[in-house]
Amino acid sequence: MKQSREIVHLAREIRSRLDQLSAPNTAVVRAIRRDFSHQIASAAPESVIQLALHLLDEDSDLLRFFSYELVSHHKLAFEQLTMDDLLKLGRALNSWSSVDCFAMYLSGPMWANGRLSDKTIATWARSEDRWWRRTALVSTVLWVGAEAQTTSSKSKKSAPCLQQTRTTWS
Repeated sequence: MKQSREIVHLAREIRSRLDQLSAPNTAVVRAIRRDFSHQIASAAPESVIQLALHLLDEDSDLLRFFSYELVSHHKLAFEQLTMDDLLKLGRALNSWSSVDCFAMYLSGPMWANGRLSDKTIATWARSEDRWWRRTALVSTVLWVGAEAQTTSSKSKKSAPCLQQTRTTWS
């Protein structure tokens, strides 16, 4: 899909703002993300996802964090995120931090809301790629822990999937 000039312009502006930070920290980066989230609040969901994907063209943990937060904080973009979009956003997962951000902001909430199947998580858990195995674990473990305290049916239903995920990862 061809990216619009507006997406390219916003991506450059985001990179420029982040590049100006001498010592980026979570609070400052989030403040910048909030500024951009406000700017794109009425943007079409697919445009927000395209912007996030454009930012991921550069191999940067900071831009990855920013991209995932951008999508997760745009209600319509997150609600309309497809499996194909999710996998594109998860391309090149190659570190603990990249996996943790992906799982905590995108795949975990999608799984907790029933938009990502246990079968997909189980497939990731059996992957040859250790980063996808970790993604399976992180996508489920924190959400089940939180839901278990509220005796959610999702945590009970997914127990076999989680056992497989934990076993495969170890």
